[in-house]
Amino acid sequence: MPHAYDLTIVYAIRCGEAVKVGITTKLSDRLASIRILNPMPLTVERQIWLPWARAVWLERQAHQKLRAHAIHGEWFSADAAMIREIFNALLPLSMQQAMPARHKADAEASERARLNTYAKHFRANMRRHTVSDRRIMAALEF
Repeated sequence: MPHAYDLTIVYAIRCGEAVKVGITTKLSDRLASIRILNPMPLTVERQIWLPWARAVWLERQAHQKLRAHAIHGEWFSADAAMIREIFNALLPLSMQQAMPARHKADAEASERARLNTYAKHFRANMRRHTVSDRRIMAALEF
């Protein structure tokens, strides 16, 4: 499971009269996997980048609003105006969703570990870096 702050795409992909609403981290891969199973042309109707926790919330809310138009799974019978209206209504609300504290702490710890790893690598390879790189790192107190 991704961290709550990892960017994720909430998408709406149209196939004829049907629309699939879902989330992914790589839309091109997701589109390719749907194309393999589908002989009809596909078009990406909406794609919104959000932190993972907010993307999950928006996807679930969109599914609830589209429930009456369900075809199968995450596929719905909805026109472009309906999809646009639902996404436009839910997007501001998704930004108000609180991020889980434990995920925030995990993300911060992960970022600290990444920076520490970078600093260790930099120190180990100090002779390879230019003088200006060394001045920058000294200023940052690594």
